[in-house]
Amino acid sequence: MDIMYLVAKEMMKRNLPFILENNFENISRKPLLEILEEYHYRAITMTLTGDYKKLYQHYVKRNHRPQRRRGHVVNDRYPEENPNCDIQLISNGPHIIIDTTDFNKVDQKALIIKIEAYMKQLG
Repeated sequence: MDIMYLVAKEMMKRNLPFILENNFENISRKPLLEILEEYHYRAITMTLTGDYKKLYQHYVKRNHRPQRRRGHVVNDRYPEENPNCDIQLISNGPHIIIDTTDFNKVDQKALIIKIEAYMKQLG
């Protein structure tokens, strides 16, 4: 089992809040949902989105840097055979969508308030 899932399980055993950050894909869906169900956890999923042309330009620029780690590419095929494949939402709780076209314009205080409200709802 992936170290990320082992850490998630340990955090859930202790009933602690935590963040998993990844480019979760369909291959991650089953194991992640199984862990959430096993420990009766509800996830708050945040999807980062924005102007696709601008985000893609940023991605291409970043992807061509020599220090770019291989772990930051799609994990079920390399190189990507179908870059526009349908990715299902991997969640069993609230979903927050954040426009990150210009990250400096993200209202971080409002985002924190929204997350805290969801956490109270989830108990």
